[in-house]
Amino acid sequence: MKYIKTRDALQAFYYLIAVDGSVRDDERALFDHIGDNLDAKHFHDYRKEIIDSCDERINQCHDSDDRYDVIVEGVDAVLSHRTDKRAAGIAPRLLLWNMLSVAFADGEYDAVESRLIRHIARTMIADRSIYPEMEHLMRAAYDVRGELDWISNSELPYSEVRPMVDQLEERVNVLQNAAVLLIEDETAAPAPEVMVPEKDVFDQTKDAVDSVVAPVVDQVQQGAQGAADAVKHTFDNNVAPVLNQVGDALKPVNDAVLKPVGNAANEVAKRAGDAANEAAKRAGDAANEAAKRAGDAANAVQGFFGGLFGRK
Repeated sequence: MKYIKTRDALQAFYYLIAVDGSVRDDERALFDHIGDNLDAKHFHDYRKEIIDSCDERINQCHDSDDRYDVIVEGVDAVLSHRTDKRAAGIAPRLLLWNMLSVAFADGEYDAVESRLIRHIARTMIADRSIYPEMEHLMRAAYDVRGELDWISNSELPYSEVRPMVDQLEERVNVLQNAAVLLIEDETAAPAPEVMVPEKDVFDQTKDAVDSVVAPVVDQVQQGAQGAADAVKHTFDNNVAPVLNQVGDALKPVNDAVLKPVGNAANEVAKRAGDAANEAAKRAGDAANEAAKRAGDAANAVQGFFGGLFGRK
């Protein structure tokens, strides 16, 4: 799959926090926090360049409508750069979830932020249902927090409050798991292709044996017939020399047939083993990659729910 380059994703984040007309200190601090999470090693090397580049574009605006259009152009430009390397980028659904987390962070998801994120979702993600599902999960989470806040400030006795809190906590778990699965559905690695030989080991061995034996079948038959004639002719006079002749006649057969057959079978077995090892390696790599992607999704979702409900 294609990933958004990390630096470009961070530039899109900055455009998002600036789209409502200003960048507050707390929003700038949030931008720094995101940058440290996505690229702790290099973020501060290019942080100022991102901010200056975005501000330069935004300062070309004359009114709020013009500002939105100019920001959309900037977002489209940076998000058009994709990479195949997971380590150098962020998956589109993960980026969308993080953007929604930023927009909901202050509890005020305003219309212009929603408009920009909807645009980003349309340009990055083919499945049109993803954005509404993510937005619904976040709104539902805020509704649950509102209910929990109301309960905590109520005068209701503990015996009545505890079942309601447990029910709401379970709803939070359901929402959190649903969000992780929604992001993982995109980042899950496809099953690796297994190298399957056109023929199995037994067929390959049979073919190898046939290819070695066929050219010498006539030779074997002729050698055996000649040996039989020799035995019949000399049997009454001298058995031992005849047996020696038979042994000599069969030795070329052993050299011409049995040894090549054994070698061919060993080669087929080696190739089959190599194919199996390569398939196992690919499966292991895919499993490791899937685990890393699942971890990214879980961490992003945990960050939102952890901040909202004080969960670690």
